[in-house]
Amino acid sequence: SPIHLTWSQVVRSDMMATFFLLATMLVALTFVRTGKRRHFVLACLLAALAITSKWPFGVAELAIFGAVWCRLRNGRIGRRAALLQLLAAAGLTAVLVLCSSPYLLLDFNTVVADLHGEAQQHHLGATGHGFFWNVWYYLSGPLWVGLGPIVLCLAAGGLLLRGARPLFWPVVAFPTAVMFVVIATQHVLWERWMITIIPVLTITASTGARELWRICTARLPTGACVVFAADVALAVFLPMLLRDEASAVERLHDDRRMATDWARTHLPPGSTVMVEHFAFDLVDAPLDGKFPVGTGGGFDARS
Repeated sequence: SPIHLTWSQVVRSDMMATFFLLATMLVALTFVRTGKRRHFVLACLLAALAITSKWPFGVAELAIFGAVWCRLRNGRIGRRAALLQLLAAAGLTAVLVLCSSPYLLLDFNTVVADLHGEAQQHHLGATGHGFFWNVWYYLSGPLWVGLGPIVLCLAAGGLLLRGARPLFWPVVAFPTAVMFVVIATQHVLWERWMITIIPVLTITASTGARELWRICTARLPTGACVVFAADVALAVFLPMLLRDEASAVERLHDDRRMATDWARTHLPPGSTVMVEHFAFDLVDAPLDGKFPVGTGGGFDARS
């Protein structure tokens, strides 16, 4: 996925939080099957790390709740035990959150102020236009680019197939859906927020592809199945390869470097230039570079 490839190379908390969220889901699924205490505690720890990486990833706790609900529905525990496990999951996760990030408790007032700032109704950089418009933006933009039309179609089919599996929806699909709703209700749109959604969609897309392959092998000769699979693979990868090529061309034409080349050619020697970025390629230029520091004026960029 071009989006995952791009943002995996940048230090962002989204990547860490996504890892911890997926790990929480995986361990929660293991807890459903084993019921062992160590899996329960590990799931709470991973959920806590997801939360301290980025606050919306509190949805990781829903994966643990879903696991408890699955055990209740399967008759492995009673209602009283299920309620106690839900309370234990919430309490243990909260304790582990504070252990992994004591700052949340030590400077509680700052945390409250920061959360209030995040929840403001009118954001200076607001780019969203309401829930449904935001949903369409993410579906037609980042997800369309990050996965491609064929993968999205396979994912839609895979979601229907996965619906028959009693563990997938409560432990994996529901927390992911809640995360998507949380993202779509924000006033600011960011492509990188889809990093969390893409892995689950690829899982469901692989399920759809496997079912498509099963149908083909049951109705077509082997040679035709191989040709069909090759065509599907090409249709899957071609849009993403084209996006990667476009990104490579963009990186080869850095507008910052184009600006400094223009400055070298057109500005008279000795001109004073405000330097906004790390213009190391202008260090040897006969220009007087100044770096702005607000009311402090301009500092010599070379020094």
